[in-house]
Amino acid sequence: MSKAKQDQSNTTSFDEFMAKHSGIVNQPANPAVTGFHLLVLEHGGNISLADVMKGPRRELTANEIESRLVNQWWPVRLLREAAKEGSPDPFRTLLEYILREIGAKPPVSVLMPLPGKPGRPIGEKGNMIYLKWIDLRRPMKRRGKLKPDWNRLARECFPAKFKQGSAEDRMKLANVCRQAVSRREPKNATKSSSN
Repeated sequence: MSKAKQDQSNTTSFDEFMAKHSGIVNQPANPAVTGFHLLVLEHGGNISLADVMKGPRRELTANEIESRLVNQWWPVRLLREAAKEGSPDPFRTLLEYILREIGAKPPVSVLMPLPGKPGRPIGEKGNMIYLKWIDLRRPMKRRGKLKPDWNRLARECFPAKFKQGSAEDRMKLANVCRQAVSRREPKNATKSSSN
């Protein structure tokens, strides 16, 4: 099989990938790293009372603790899954999201979009909005019944435009967020969020 055909056979769209791995997103992250957690990590999960009494073999550095916490962050776990599957589009989208979240927005020419189907390309802005919505734990507000909080999402995704915009501009930004999420969320989940 040629390299081009092999690459096409491994192509998974971002939406398909997110639907397949929704369990990783919904899985809670590990609690804060404490001395006890460090002991468990050192002993590979098999820990005795004697090990607890001795305490950690050594103190972990701040970098080691951060590294262990970052490895448990859901976008990093999804990035690993995309790499294992060889799915370039989800990998690139997740990598860009992670870089933006840590304040290292890549230059335009670094993460070039992959050639895809003819027609208008699917917007990366929508993928970023959807990932931010998941990262915010799908923010909700209550007015009679539980509904998604599109204003909070718009405030997080477009802080400058949201702050400086008029009420009509804010409504438009919230609508952009609602549409981006509804296009990427499984159909049964968006019925309650479209109200």
